[in-house]
Amino acid sequence: MTFVLPFINGAAKPKERSGHVAVYYDGYVVVWGGYYRLGPEQGYPEIPFPMDEYQPNDEVWKCMETRGEIPPCLSGSSACVVGRNSMYVFAGHHDDGPSATVYVLNLKTFVWKNLTNQVQGNPPSKRDKLCCWTHKDVIIYFGGYGTVPDPATVDQSNGFFTFNIDIMEENMGKAPTPRAAQAAAKLGNIGYMFGGRHMEQRLNDLYSLNLDSFEWSNKIATTGNVPQGRTWHSLSAVSDRHLFLYGGFSNEEDVLDDAFILDTSTMIWFQMQVPSFQSMPMSRMWHTACCTSVSGEVVIYGGCTQSVLSEDPEHTSSVLIFRFTPQPLHRLCADAIVRHYSSLKRQLAALPKNIHMSLFIHRRLQAIHRN
Repeated sequence: MTFVLPFINGAAKPKERSGHVAVYYDGYVVVWGGYYRLGPEQGYPEIPFPMDEYQPNDEVWKCMETRGEIPPCLSGSSACVVGRNSMYVFAGHHDDGPSATVYVLNLKTFVWKNLTNQVQGNPPSKRDKLCCWTHKDVIIYFGGYGTVPDPATVDQSNGFFTFNIDIMEENMGKAPTPRAAQAAAKLGNIGYMFGGRHMEQRLNDLYSLNLDSFEWSNKIATTGNVPQGRTWHSLSAVSDRHLFLYGGFSNEEDVLDDAFILDTSTMIWFQMQVPSFQSMPMSRMWHTACCTSVSGEVVIYGGCTQSVLSEDPEHTSSVLIFRFTPQPLHRLCADAIVRHYSSLKRQLAALPKNIHMSLFIHRRLQAIHRN
């Protein structure tokens, strides 16, 4: 594993936040929504967040204005990309409590559409802090914190909901206990879920769901350095058999900065060494993690570095990048050229234009010059 703390180029840096959603699309990490500090208070901005995009190759943020039926500001929603360019955002918490709204954003035109009143079948109750998987253009949701049967409890349905089909599928096998703020990832046709909160306990159990048959596993026995119970963590697929777990919030109400790899072929956990920086805490909770088109690369954005339950939680807008495979040669070349630009700038003029463009050097250098 290698770790990168990228130098962020340009001036369009997003607002610090937690509880946002993020997806990877067409070379960008797309970020929307969330919760952040409003002066001495914590809450949601009066004007909805713009859409922020982060380009890992260029290390540059872009702010994109959206239009159409723009959602209210939400935290704890679930987002995913289905089809060629549609980002679906379901549920989440706003000033009036949890919601069951469904919005879709066209990632080409940046136009929102509210689908809530068009959804047929048996829609889920209002909730936030749920998880989802996508499989064959179907979205599968599980869990969350909501209003059934009581606003102070986790939804007791103990089931899951599918979107984009005509009926709600029945799940088979022994379903996990109800929970919220868990993390999920997908390997092939298997959806994995780790942790989350049930009643007063933050869990460290692992379940899997066959996304073809909708059959749950029993609780999966794992060995090795098993992570402690947690919520508000992230889980990412970094190979065809490995899952990467990062951060979260413990039963002792500590924000965690640990990292683990699960080998799903052996069900053995391995704890990874996370670097430390005086200038930036590595602890994260209620952040997002996106796998990019580069195999084994995970981009983590935002979250809280201190307990979100404290009087003055510290939200962040920093980016952390974890890499579990060697980078492509053109990325290594671009990194080296930009890093040694002062001594190489005369030779850069001799590069063929197509090579200069393909290495993304031009945009990274332009961004550096604007700073």
